[in-house]
Amino acid sequence: MENQLAEAITRLYSVFDCYRRPGELAVCPRCAAADVDPARLARADVRDWSDADLVAIHVLSLPDDALRHFLPRVFEVLLGDQWAAFEFGLKRLKGRTIGWPLAERDAIDNVLKTAWERMLATYPTAIGYVSSAADLLELADQLDLPISSFLDIMDQRPVAAADLHLASLVDFAYTTSENVVSAPIKAWLTRPAIGQRLEDAFHHATDDATADSLAAAHELWQTCTPGA
Repeated sequence: MENQLAEAITRLYSVFDCYRRPGELAVCPRCAAADVDPARLARADVRDWSDADLVAIHVLSLPDDALRHFLPRVFEVLLGDQWAAFEFGLKRLKGRTIGWPLAERDAIDNVLKTAWERMLATYPTAIGYVSSAADLLELADQLDLPISSFLDIMDQRPVAAADLHLASLVDFAYTTSENVVSAPIKAWLTRPAIGQRLEDAFHHATDDATADSLAAAHELWQTCTPGA
């Protein structure tokens, strides 16, 4: 699955390869780390840029074509093992990709769906910035991708790891303030099939910790789901 994610990011680079780097990039003196050298950035291949380099140019505030040049590297850093921390809000992506060509949006969707498949195969897991199922769904929403399409995949993966990620979504949806991400998750969770899946997963749990997590999620689901 790790190789598949690398392949999805390589495809993203290919799709966005037509966007050239801007001739001049301003480095923010307040945001730039001590080792961020504008002359080095001007020469460096985009795949050699670090998270600190991207922060230094306020990458998510760049005009659309400039953002497209860097976006594959943003994803590569976000979802990579060397991820440290972005010091800017990913919410700045919201609404920016809606009008982009279908091929570009499909390539972005492919990266996130591949990361989602990798996440559902293991629990617990972290893929760079993404440390939970809710994290990835929030990122999908910021990129204006339909959360329902990710939840549909979870429906189709009746495996132990995905069951535990489902339990984590129950906790997220019912214990956090309602927002644009939790609302569609909560609507999806109201189906009787969710309660049945949690109950079945509990009976098939292979250790006490897993059983406890699933039981707690099922109890929370029963309490918060009308007519459960």
